[in-house]
Amino acid sequence: MATKTPRINSREKLADALQQMSALKAQMDQIKAKADAKIADLETKKQAEVLPLWEQYRTLEQAASDYALANESTLLEGQKGKALQLVGGTVKYSVGRPSVELDAPLDVLLPRLRQLGLSRFIRITESVDKVAIQREADAIEGVEGIRIEQPATVVTLVPNVVAQAA
Repeated sequence: MATKTPRINSREKLADALQQMSALKAQMDQIKAKADAKIADLETKKQAEVLPLWEQYRTLEQAASDYALANESTLLEGQKGKALQLVGGTVKYSVGRPSVELDAPLDVLLPRLRQLGLSRFIRITESVDKVAIQREADAIEGVEGIRIEQPATVVTLVPNVVAQAA
């Protein structure tokens, strides 16, 4: 529902607008609090109903996965590909990607990689330090491609919170 934009052209009308905003904010907060309480109640009920089902699901999933993994060759015998279609669903087999674990700190690994001629495994990134530029704005004056934008004035309206009776 669109409302007509009020004309505020005096300090008194500004104060009145802030007062109205406070009342509206209090109403919105009250509505939101009631809705949040109902949502929390529904979430609690849902969790109570879902948790036992989820535990049962996870137990079955683990048992099925253990069996399928231990009996992969038998289950896939005569099958095309790495999937087994059953009445209740499909068992798919796949091998994940290897992962790299670093067991030594970087200050040890980086020199070791360089020493062994393996610098190609060292990533070097460079970026512009904008915070340093802000601190020393005069130093970059005239550098093409860099400019410092001055912030615009931002008006923040903070209505007083008015507690409404429930």
